[in-house]
Parts: sequence; C-alpha cells; structure tokens
Amino acid sequence: MKSITPILPAALLSISLWAGTATGKDCDHTQLEKRIVELGGVEIIKVAAGAGSLEIIGEDDRDDILIDAEMCSTDKQPLADMSVFSKVENGTALIETRFPKDDSWFGEHTARIALTLLVPAAAVLDVVDSSGKALIQNVGKLNMVDSSGSLKIEDIDGDLRVRDSSGSINIDQIKGQVFVTDSSGDIKISDVEQTVVIEADSSGSIKIKDVGGDIVVKKDSSGSIEVKDVGGDFIVEKDSTGGISHKNVAGKVQLPD
Repeated sequence: MKSITPILPAALLSISLWAGTATGKDCDHTQLEKRIVELGGVEIIKVAAGAGSLEIIGEDDRDDILIDAEMCSTDKQPLADMSVFSKVENGTALIETRFPKDDSWFGEHTARIALTLLVPAAAVLDVVDSSGKALIQNVGKLNMVDSSGSLKIEDIDGDLRVRDSSGSINIDQIKGQVFVTDSSGDIKISDVEQTVVIEADSSGSIKIKDVGGDIVVKKDSSGSIEVKDVGGDFIVEKDSTGGISHKNVAGKVQLPD
C-alpha cells in the first residue's frame, strides 16, 4: 500500500464555524445529494468532513465512489451554500463537505451533513472528521484524524493510524498495525493481527484483546489499562494513574515502577 499524509484543506476553516452548531436537533430544512465519482483506478481517497455523521463502507466489487449525503439546517438559506465537493487528480480522489463561509449564522442555527460513502474495498483512506459519530469499515488502509464524536473502525486490511481529540474509539478486525493517539474517551481494540501502539492517551480506559503482535503503551495519563490474549510482549512505558491488568500474554510483560 502507498503511504498517505493527513490533509487539512482550507475549507475546514468554514467547517469549523459550523461544527459547534450540530446539536442533534431535528432540522427544519433538508437537501439530498447522491452521485457517483469515477476513480479511473485511483486507490487513495482523502475525505474532509465537517459537522454531521460520517460512514465510509468498502465494497469488494466497487471501482468508484457513491456519495449519499443529507444536508440539513434550521434555516433554509444556508442550504444553498452546503454541498459535497469532489475532485480526482494526480492519483488522488478528494471528497469534502462544504458549509457557508459567513459566520453570521454561527450560534443561532443547526447545520450538518450526514455523509455516507461507498468506496472500493482496496482503497487507502486519509480522513479528517470534525464532529459527529463516524463509522469506517472494510477498506485497505486508514489514516484517521477525528475531533469529536464516537468513532468505530473495523475490518481494515492494512495499517491503521488514529488521532482523536474526544469521544469513544472502537477498533476491531485489523490485519496491519494499529497506532492510536487520544486525548479523552474510552479505547477498545480487538482482533489485531500485528502490533498495537498507544502513542499517548490523556484520559479514559484502555481495553485491548486478541492481538497477534506486541502491545505498547507509550504514555497514559489516567484511566485503567486492561489487556488479554497477546501474542507478543506487553509494555507500558509511562503511566500516571489507573490500574493495569493483563492476562494470557505470550511474551514479556514490562510495566513502569
């Protein structure tokens, strides 16, 4: 698989103005958008999603991207400036939700986009998600940057990298390595064929099981750590508070003093 670099497109500046307005209330005005993006053999897909839910599902027989979006707002006027932008060039496909740039509505109205993408199962994904719950499953490789909201990732054929600010993280069925950096929220990881590395975790519990390789926790500030059924080593380099428990570790166990 090709390596990928996280993106932070300029449009996310306008997205951030609206991220705080997605309160979960019913919208008075909605607009639907559904279309196909032809890939022409492109395997790298970059996604920049603002306020609202996000689902990305890989399909084995798909060679394009199906965009299915519902835009909603408590006021009709912002809908005219809400859209899902797409572009394919230089071997990369970009999918980006766009919101009004005028911040005069900020704090007064709800605006969000529920975005569903059906993509090729072999796709390499680079995803930046602002707020709202996210589900990603059955893709080739994933780099995920998530600001807030619950995050569920499953059935990844390659490596997985996650950087999350807040909200729970659930990871399952990963064939490659897993790297996680998290500020707050519980982390649950299971069924990983290779190594799991928790780069840093500020708060929240960590539960990891069924790992073929090593489990390495580099830095944990607070919250319990529970691991079991580990094919390699279990190493915790730095832990401030919270209990540590382990069961069925095939390799060495190394914990801080």
